[in-house]
Amino acid sequence: MPVGDGLRRSIRPRRAPKRLADQSYSPPKKRVRRNNVARNVNKAQKEKHIGALVRFMLFKSGKQEMIKTSELYKLLPNMTAKQKQQNVKTARARVKSLFGYDTVDIEPKKKFILKCTFECLEETRNITFQKELCLRFIICSVVLLNAAEITEKDLYRHLSKIGLKKKDETGVDTLGTFMSKLIVSNFLAKEKRTENERDVIYYKLGARITVQGDISRQGLYQFLFYCTRDEKPDDTDDFLVQCRKDDSPQVADDVEEKEYTDDEESC
Repeated sequence: MPVGDGLRRSIRPRRAPKRLADQSYSPPKKRVRRNNVARNVNKAQKEKHIGALVRFMLFKSGKQEMIKTSELYKLLPNMTAKQKQQNVKTARARVKSLFGYDTVDIEPKKKFILKCTFECLEETRNITFQKELCLRFIICSVVLLNAAEITEKDLYRHLSKIGLKKKDETGVDTLGTFMSKLIVSNFLAKEKRTENERDVIYYKLGARITVQGDISRQGLYQFLFYCTRDEKPDDTDDFLVQCRKDDSPQVADDVEEKEYTDDEESC
């Protein structure tokens, strides 16, 4: 009888037990629930920023002023440059979808305007707005027909012939005040020059007078030509051709470059 605890032991080799560490075991992944509250907060903040941008655009448009991209960026603190660009882009699209305004770049990535898509004045019942458009059209036309720039003295002299004087009411504001608004809104540009030892103020058409803007040189000339002659100007009209070039200087440069290239090839 064997000595010991009295239990019979097998002489076969025993296998090592399988340990958890020896197995390729991975615990089940926990489902990560999205934080809907945080997501809704971020969306609300974005809408708040876009709403502020839209209100600022409409405020500037109501004053007939150009909108600077740098001013819009100031309303978006603590954002990266890419986020600011995306928010401004969204706000411009929102103005178009909600209010029907087109955004037109005057200086790409720097300045733009809100352009009303009304086809004619009769589509708006705002009488003051109609008067502003008519007065703006008259003043810009006088400047255009004087080689696109005119002295302040000559401008007021021409306007006085049709009953518009500097200190008189025009139905919108005094003429002098309205002229100042046209300068601020970039329909006109004011420049001081020294001639014969004295300062002379010149007015010329502003950066907002383009083919994409509210008023173009081409549109002004075509309307005036039709009013005086009861017919449209011919496409080969020298003044009309020059107006088109001044409205789109980049396009005009491309056309001239193309013509110069064609002349070289023909030679």
